Amino acid sequence: MTQQYKQMQEEKSEEIARLKESILHHDAEIKRNEESIVQLKKDLDEKVRVKDQEISDLKKKMDEMHAQFSDMLSDTLHKMQERISKAQWSHDEEQMMKKINKVQWSVEDD
Repeated sequence: MTQQYKQMQEEKSEEIARLKESILHHDAEIKRNEESIVQLKKDLDEKVRVKDQEISDLKKKMDEMHAQFSDMLSDTLHKMQERISKAQWSHDEEQMMKKINKVQWSVEDD
């Protein structure tokens, strides 16, 4: 009976040692996983920060392009208004010259 007791005690001691080793192994694995999670969160935060900066830069560029396009349209409108005004003036001047010539011809015919 003592032999059985000693054998059982030895088996239980070996099992306890294996379980303690297993606990240490799992604790180390948990620690590695937690460190991995922390690193992944840092990487994700950095990626989000970079993307937010890209979005901010693109919005700024879009606003600048909007302002440039607005200025370009304004300049084009101003130039077209000047051309239309010149064309109207030229047309009015041409019409006046025709009338003057008619009057002169009329006066000369009389």
